[in-house]
Amino acid sequence: MLKDFSKIMSVLAANYPSLTPPFDYSLGMNEESGDYELVVWTSQISKPDLLTLMSTPAAQKTYNKVKADEIRLIREDKISALQWRYECHAREVRLGNTPTDDILVIDKYIQELADITKQPGFPDNVVWPISTFPETDELVPIPAP
Repeated sequence: MLKDFSKIMSVLAANYPSLTPPFDYSLGMNEESGDYELVVWTSQISKPDLLTLMSTPAAQKTYNKVKADEIRLIREDKISALQWRYECHAREVRLGNTPTDDILVIDKYIQELADITKQPGFPDNVVWPISTFPETDELVPIPAP
């Protein structure tokens, strides 16, 4: 339950926005259990019980929002990385040249990226569309927990 560092940190940040890690709090891993625990808590606010905090529906909602926002940012970066291909295609068409790229392939890929948020497992289980564009391959998706 307490093995996902980023999930715990995002829930702590949402619940304690006035606190700043690592100055006000930090996590360490319990070597026996493999769970993360609060090893530093310098705030005057009472120290939360992580297991209780992470078990709330609000914690899952907070984490889902943070993860969804991260995925949307990667998606937007992937779409932005292809903007030059649209501009190149339009220029080639205006000049009467044979387009380098098939605009329908670009459109299809961008639509698949746009539809990521409609996937049944979003945001926990996202299947990224396969790209044939090397500039989008450099933008690595967040690994699944």
